[in-house]
Amino acid sequence: MTELQRERFYPWMCGIVCTGGLLIAHYALDMKMPSGDGYKSALLTLGGIFSGFMATLNALLFSMSNESFTRLRESEYLKDLLVYLNEALWSSLVLCFFTWIAFWVPEKYWQLEALLGGLTVFSIVAIFRVSRVATSLLATRN
Repeated sequence: MTELQRERFYPWMCGIVCTGGLLIAHYALDMKMPSGDGYKSALLTLGGIFSGFMATLNALLFSMSNESFTRLRESEYLKDLLVYLNEALWSSLVLCFFTWIAFWVPEKYWQLEALLGGLTVFSIVAIFRVSRVATSLLATRN
């Protein structure tokens, strides 16, 4: 697996592994998932903050000067950066949506809490990936 393939897929793998790990921990270790309105409110707030951060970064990217945007396009990272930004933004919005839905789902359907855990990890890792790529682009700036 190349470095670029690893960069593209590690947020997905982290989210899937986390969701699977939480499901296994519940069945094998009888671990209880966090629940309650306070937890869901905090998760909804976190997802909203993540979404706002990614939307702001997206707006900043498109408001760059032509010279900077041309340099970014020539670096051949623009396509990947846009995909990474979209994944991070949409994962944050999906986290908000499923957390909002979780307010009305009875606690006996704890599998939704495992899904929320996986979505949270995916969002965090996707934002980390965007930040790392953006920072490396800024570091190579002339």
